[in-house]
Amino acid sequence: MRIIVTELKKLFSSKIFILIIFSVFVLNGYLMFRTANSGDAKPEQYKEVYTVLDEMSDYDKLQWLDERLTEFEGQHSYNWIVLSELRNECANIVGYSDYLDSIDAQAKSMTSVSIFAKPNTFNYRSIVKTPPAYDNVRDVKPIFDISKGINLAIDNSFTDILCGFIVLYAVLSLMISDREQGMSGLLFSLKRGRGYLLISKLLALAITIFSAVILIYSENLLISSGIIGLGDLSRPIQSLDGFIGCNLKISVMQYLMLYILFKFIAIFSIGTVLSLIAVNTKNTVSFYGISAIILIAEGVFYAVIHPLSIYSIFRYVNIIAFTKTNEIFCNFKNINFFEYPIPLIPTSTGAMAVIMLGSTALSAYLYAKKRNLEFKKIGFKFKTFSGNKVHSKLYYTLYKSLILQKGIIVIAVFVAVAGFMKETFIKKYDYVDAYYQYYTELLEGDITSETDDFIAAEAQRFDELNARAIELMESSDIYSTELHEIQKQLAPSSGFYFLKERYEQIKDIPNAQIFYDTGYKRAFGAVGYDDDMKYALAAMLLCNFLISPLIANDNKYRMKSVINSTASGNKSYT
Repeated sequence: MRIIVTELKKLFSSKIFILIIFSVFVLNGYLMFRTANSGDAKPEQYKEVYTVLDEMSDYDKLQWLDERLTEFEGQHSYNWIVLSELRNECANIVGYSDYLDSIDAQAKSMTSVSIFAKPNTFNYRSIVKTPPAYDNVRDVKPIFDISKGINLAIDNSFTDILCGFIVLYAVLSLMISDREQGMSGLLFSLKRGRGYLLISKLLALAITIFSAVILIYSENLLISSGIIGLGDLSRPIQSLDGFIGCNLKISVMQYLMLYILFKFIAIFSIGTVLSLIAVNTKNTVSFYGISAIILIAEGVFYAVIHPLSIYSIFRYVNIIAFTKTNEIFCNFKNINFFEYPIPLIPTSTGAMAVIMLGSTALSAYLYAKKRNLEFKKIGFKFKTFSGNKVHSKLYYTLYKSLILQKGIIVIAVFVAVAGFMKETFIKKYDYVDAYYQYYTELLEGDITSETDDFIAAEAQRFDELNARAIELMESSDIYSTELHEIQKQLAPSSGFYFLKERYEQIKDIPNAQIFYDTGYKRAFGAVGYDDDMKYALAAMLLCNFLISPLIANDNKYRMKSVINSTASGNKSYT
């Protein structure tokens, strides 16, 4: 226990580590506020609708949302996107029992179709196993309440990436710093300086990761609670938007506790794999390179392998997939394990336990068997084409980073990752954006009188269609063929109103043009996507991987005091 406390003191006494933690919390909070306010619908618009719906029954909520969606634009102050999103969510809640019945009906239907009705195939076996998985939630009664806040807190990739910074530095500090400071020889000679010491380091790493996960996701929940709200935490998890297919009989509060625990185990599993790499690498850049290769390979498996592929086990039993906690629990899934379906949740849990325990045991064994790395071998190197030319400080620094520390490998890996991301980028279908793209490409270019006439005529056409739809609904003729046809004609209005809003903003600006600008909005994070922050975080990782070995190399070889004694060692070199 005393060794664990000592390792924790050593880690938290580092000013750099404290700065990283502080920076992570500040940046995470900023990104939370930015994500919440970057979409076309703002948090206060959600709160406005939630406030009105608060005292209604779920059926009354659905009816109220339907009425607002069929009213003319301008008759109410509510955002159309908010109303549409909450209406779909409420409809899922009200129709939950029908959803469960549809699972049984679909299973019976698919097992009777020849293409699926082959007993020795994965599809057949999976279909047969799915309905019984929902037997324990037949009596669950979901409740429509605030889901946006909880989803904001637990469904974002940047928080996981920021946690990765903490894990990365903790692994470097706990596993590599002793060797860089020349302490390995002394520690290896002590009674508990090998396997026991490494186990203590891993326990210290586990405590650090668990504390970080608790604190950073508590921050997310506090911010989400203040911005939108969390709703009734005692309601069933099926009440949460996106979890209608969950087959666990738990509350939202219980899921949050399960989420934190699962997230900790997933991130700690990554930490144990990184620790295993750190124990068996000679320098920091080698650690970075091997770690990057493994993480990239796992990411490629997760992105490329189809969920129903015979090799889907490599997609889901994957340290990257483990961090996608919501995807694991939001719906009942079977993995295709060579034509045999195995449930995802126990498989992921068992795989994480095996990876975590296996990496820990192997790290301890290899660390205990290591020789003193500082005196492992003696050799002679002959330099060719050497001269007496004195290079600049910048040349020396670049040479040390790119060549001696093999930073060129890190750059090559990041270039390869960027190319892979470009080639595998998939734009998810969004029917609203599809109609928006249609109208922007139709009117692309300068705003002219023809543009004004087209927008006015199209707006009038949609107003007339809305008026006729309301007449049919008020006459209780909601199943008529005419109303169905009108609703089909109204579908493009969702994209048109975005164009009209954009047109109103720029029509009086000289030389303003209409064009399809969704790509720019995504690149600058203006429509709820965090693409720009992913690129920024990738750039930060690249800089960290290239710069940190410079200082580590100087510390390792006791060069700091020598460099500082030179004329330009204190300021110019730094």
